[in-house]
This record gives sequence, C-alpha cells and structure tokens, in this order.
Amino acid sequence: MPASNSLPGLLLEDSGIRKVLRSLEWVAFNIPRVTSATGVALLAGLVGVHLYIMLATVQWPVWLIVYYAALIIAWAVAAILVVTGRSVATAQIGWCIGDLASTVFLVVYLVSRSIGLPGAPYLRGWWDFAPGTFGIAFALGFLGLHTSMLLGVMIARPQRRNWRD
Repeated sequence: MPASNSLPGLLLEDSGIRKVLRSLEWVAFNIPRVTSATGVALLAGLVGVHLYIMLATVQWPVWLIVYYAALIIAWAVAAILVVTGRSVATAQIGWCIGDLASTVFLVVYLVSRSIGLPGAPYLRGWWDFAPGTFGIAFALGFLGLHTSMLLGVMIARPQRRNWRD
C-alpha cells in the first residue's frame, strides 16, 4: 500500500522516485572547489559561445545584440560572485543569476528555432547551429550542476562539510 493516498504520493511510490530521492541523503561529493570551478567553467563557456555568436558575420537585429550582451553580463557577474563570494549567500546569488540567465537562454533558443523571432525569421528551423548546441550543453550542464547542489549531492565553495569517519 502506498505511503500516501494522494496522487503525488502514489506516483512517487510507484515510479521509484522516492527511493532515489531518499538515497541522495547518503550520496555527496565533498569537492567544493572543483564544483565551483566546474560551474565557473560552464559559465565561461556560455560567455565564449555568445561572444562568438555576437561577433559572427550574421546580421543580427539590434535587440538580439542587446539580448546577447545582457546574457554575457549576467553570466560574467554570476561567475564573479561564485568565485569571489566569501559568504554562502553571495555565492548562492551568483548561482541563481546563472540559473536565471541559462533558463532564459534555453527558452529563447527553443522559441527562436521553433516559431522564430521578430526581425530574425531565418532562425526558425536552424537546429544544426553548432554554437547553439554548445550553448545548450553548457546551460544544461550548469543547471544540472546547480540542481545537484540543491539536492545536496555536490558541495560548492565557500560551503564545506567537515566529514569524519
């Protein structure tokens, strides 16, 4: 019999998700500097890809150049906060800014390729754009890394766990 009579409880019980989420309490990687460095590297990858896109020979509409510049600034600020954040709250703000910018990028990218954007109809259906694929990989990697931190699997700097055997 499921632990809960509600539909979400039934779905969690039947799908095995509850067991996986419970096992995350026992799995954690105490490598805070590597986690933070990986996050910063993913943000740097996003900045690099978007600088490349901005400087490409494609005639982008002005609003799209402003959009790319805003994303680049957001990711750069996020990386700086993650690296220089001396308190956990400051570093968390950096991770959240990175999440927000990555999510906005993913949504706009998917919309631009599926239904198009004003002033850039040539983007519709342009799925084989290598910088876009790299951008998606970096953005999903960053979101996945931060999700693993929120679940307690990964630990990032400046937060540390002093485990004892």
